[in-house]
Amino acid sequence: PGEFSFRAVLNGKMDLIKAESINDMITAKTDNALKVASANLNNGISIQIKEIKDMLMYFAASIEVELDYPEDFEQDDNNEKISNLKLIISKTESILKSAQNGIAAVQGIKTCIVGKPNSGKSTLLNSLLKTERAIVSPFAGTTRDTIEENISLFGINLRLIDTAGIRQTDNEIENLGIERSKKAIEQSEMVIFVIDGETGFAQEDKELYDFVSAQEKDNVILAINKKDSTSFVKCKVPSFITWKTVEISALKNDISELEKVMYSMLCDKVEINEPVLTNLRQKQALLNAHEAMLAANNSYMQGYTSDVVMIDIKKAIQAVNELIGADYTQDLLESIFSNFCVGK
Repeated sequence: PGEFSFRAVLNGKMDLIKAESINDMITAKTDNALKVASANLNNGISIQIKEIKDMLMYFAASIEVELDYPEDFEQDDNNEKISNLKLIISKTESILKSAQNGIAAVQGIKTCIVGKPNSGKSTLLNSLLKTERAIVSPFAGTTRDTIEENISLFGINLRLIDTAGIRQTDNEIENLGIERSKKAIEQSEMVIFVIDGETGFAQEDKELYDFVSAQEKDNVILAINKKDSTSFVKCKVPSFITWKTVEISALKNDISELEKVMYSMLCDKVEINEPVLTNLRQKQALLNAHEAMLAANNSYMQGYTSDVVMIDIKKAIQAVNELIGADYTQDLLESIFSNFCVGK
């Protein structure tokens, strides 16, 4: 898989960010994801990363000269070096600040559907997907693992995750599913908390509320389901819940209000007007470079000599090289390219 792009990176004809953007274009689920990937293929973020690398290389070269010819430099005057290093750090932080938006646009915003058993989570997943993806039954505990699917919501790429109903149970397999559900909630960027409108807000809901609330998520929606049922009760939402609340019928596909609220919460997250990083590998590599730069700056501030500072500058350069694929082994590159479309 990805043979042509793989060879291009190995031979220095293309950096790894551009190669990954080819795969992002092929797998794009929305026009926005395609636009971001296309921008990166046409240099996009690579220009800014190259600028950071060039600045680091120049910085390292100036230190090397100082170490070779110490008599020509004032050892106590590092103000200019600190100023230059802070400029590189600032450019790096600017890219990192928008990285999560780029990842969300291309990879999808992780959106968890949670609730107690039989509240209608799987039915809601099917309604959002507009297809019968999850098994639905009247028996509690049907969903015992997370189910993930991507959809385009008014142009926003969402990675929907249907979770196992969270409750106290002695079933070992169901408990494994519940643990996975909790982990998915922790890692999500949006949570849809489904309440059974036939029973109202119950003790099981309160226990799940406490867990979700402890995650301090910015985007949580309380969806009171089954409003089509003759047993539907006007659920009085406890005063301690401040989340946006909507009434839905997942069974009848009456979820338009929920979709509008989801969009209003997320539209700013994927509004991208500048080149961005698009996956966690890229973000982590630049974070590693940033941490090394901060360490180098801290060494200067504490009065360490340039040879000590040089250790962290080299680490920063190595991290940037990993980001663009200039310092990867063939085995690591093969691992990255293993998910690419055959031949591309």
